Amino acid sequence: MRRPVQSVLLSVSLLSLAVSLGCGSDTTGPTSIAPAHLYFQLTLNHHVITMALTAPYNTLQLVATPRSATGMPLADTGTTTYTVLLGNDNCGCQSVTVNPTGLLTADSVDGNVEIIAHHTVGTVTKTDSAFVNVNDVNPVPVFTTLALQPLPGDSAFHSVNEQNPGVLSLTVLDANSKQIDNVLAYVTTTNGKVFDRNNEPFYNDFFKQVFLSPDNPGRSFIRVEATVYGVSLTDSLLYTVGWPLISGVTVNPVTPVGSLTPLGVFSPHNDTVAVGATVFWINQMQGQSADVVFDTPATVRGVDSATTTVYVIPSQGGGNIPAFAAMDSTQGQDTMGVRARSFPVAGTYNYHSALYGTTGVLHVLPEFQVP
Repeated sequence: MRRPVQSVLLSVSLLSLAVSLGCGSDTTGPTSIAPAHLYFQLTLNHHVITMALTAPYNTLQLVATPRSATGMPLADTGTTTYTVLLGNDNCGCQSVTVNPTGLLTADSVDGNVEIIAHHTVGTVTKTDSAFVNVNDVNPVPVFTTLALQPLPGDSAFHSVNEQNPGVLSLTVLDANSKQIDNVLAYVTTTNGKVFDRNNEPFYNDFFKQVFLSPDNPGRSFIRVEATVYGVSLTDSLLYTVGWPLISGVTVNPVTPVGSLTPLGVFSPHNDTVAVGATVFWINQMQGQSADVVFDTPATVRGVDSATTTVYVIPSQGGGNIPAFAAMDSTQGQDTMGVRARSFPVAGTYNYHSALYGTTGVLHVLPEFQVP
């Protein structure tokens, strides 16, 4: 739910001050607010909640805490208000209610009911949300285990552009080691992105899996939290996203100022890939040739259509890439427009174009030697 934002334009008039001998001037700017006192975010004590219709599992207390930019709670006298949005039921009824103190009460079976907390400090209002599933279960299971692990045969190491990025299993068990169904869990990560099948950071138990779509190399703690029938548990996993095993550099026409002749410029100019990666140079020079000359070509290996299915590339040796024609309407499927090399040895590979004098650099690192 979005609220319209009004913009207010304040016009400030500057007055000229006449300064004579023996006179001074004093200007006072706005008082800065220390990060420890700046209202930065509002956090709820629960974000995903699974409730039952049976007491006492049909009630839960929400607590909204205003926090500073440093993450510390703020001492304020503001009041939190709550809004309930309909879930999956769409019956128009109130399957979950919340009183002014934040006490949730489940009245009927529903799923993905959103509770939005609003809290104002001074003139600043922040919000946070919790999502609720309500199940009709009897007896109500005791939530004892929440575990986030790679699937069998998988690992917590993946390249940034793998076709099948990591898939994690999420185990939600009761005191008898039986799976608890129809629960919600909230997944967050410190680097990259974590999505389920709905592209939202919420686990649903239809697949009992969490799908990862990492977009930056690095190490990430993936954290999951869930509150199921009054019990809150968390788990975390250190996940490593490695340097790409496939990358592409385009050669684009750029006309310098004062010239009528375009140059072939490498983009990106500076790139990093994993040891063993294949890099494609794609000629977008609109009818003009492109070339790649390495400072150290001895360890650069050739790649052709026998070893890659992305483009049709003629068989040739490794090392430097001789001048080749620009991409045409077949988009690299007729041996034109694309050349590739692989890099089995770590190091920094500086290269240039003999045709245009432009340069590029490629850093080749062990796949999981990441920040």
